[in-house]
Amino acid sequence: MNDEEDVVRAKEGDTEALERLLEKHIASILQVVKRVLPSGDIDDVVQDVLLQAYIGLDGLRKPEVFGKWIRTIAYNRAMQWHRKRYAETAIFPRIWEPNNTEYTAQVELTIDMGEALELLSPSDREAIRLHYFEGWSSAEIAELQGRVASTVRWRLSKSLSSLKNILEKGSVIDDDPAKH
Repeated sequence: MNDEEDVVRAKEGDTEALERLLEKHIASILQVVKRVLPSGDIDDVVQDVLLQAYIGLDGLRKPEVFGKWIRTIAYNRAMQWHRKRYAETAIFPRIWEPNNTEYTAQVELTIDMGEALELLSPSDREAIRLHYFEGWSSAEIAELQGRVASTVRWRLSKSLSSLKNILEKGSVIDDDPAKH
């Protein structure tokens, strides 16, 4: 059976079809979650993803996109978990003043980079984070964002130029020809 048939059957209450779907896609769910979270958090998030997929399956209008749909749920749940669980660790470097000036300079650069990233568009910020901090390829990012890989590479390049300008001069370069 293919995904489309299993989705239709699972929506009709066929638990075996649902099990086949989830078993088929568990590896890709794990791959997405492992890229975002440390190993100690993975099981909880994967369980949450499976539950959300079960609950939300009736809302899936295009059965043929089940794989992409469940990977998107996995990514979003992992990011929500990360933000919720690790938000406090982002605050501590700002309020803790160690005596080590080299460490303090690194913390200041990290804070500057975080503030600079916030000036980018959400999709550019996400692409930078996924590519440079999480190790995703441009093809993987393109699939997640519904874009072409070459567009993702161009936006990554543009975003890096903007980040460099922000950090050096405190302003944003907007070289997006679509806006002119």
